[in-house]
Amino acid sequence: MNEDDLKRRLEELHERLGDVDEDDETGAATDELRDHVRRFDRTGGTEREHAALVDRLRRAALRFEASHPELSSEIASIVDSLTAAGI
Repeated sequence: MNEDDLKRRLEELHERLGDVDEDDETGAATDELRDHVRRFDRTGGTEREHAALVDRLRRAALRFEASHPELSSEIASIVDSLTAAGI
């Protein structure tokens, strides 16, 4: 996956997170994840920030597995792509 594809997928994820029906707990989780995705998308981040984003995405995929399975699958796919790209 090239950098443009990755950027596009992160932008799509950012939008998708904004569309999630939220309760208080889910809202806080999606807001935090959106912030991290946005920051990564804008700056590219440091190696440490890359690792933190991948970790947060992995946790989010698990968290949304039951309540939002399609979103969870999409997040897991992005994690796989980031990992394959060495991020």
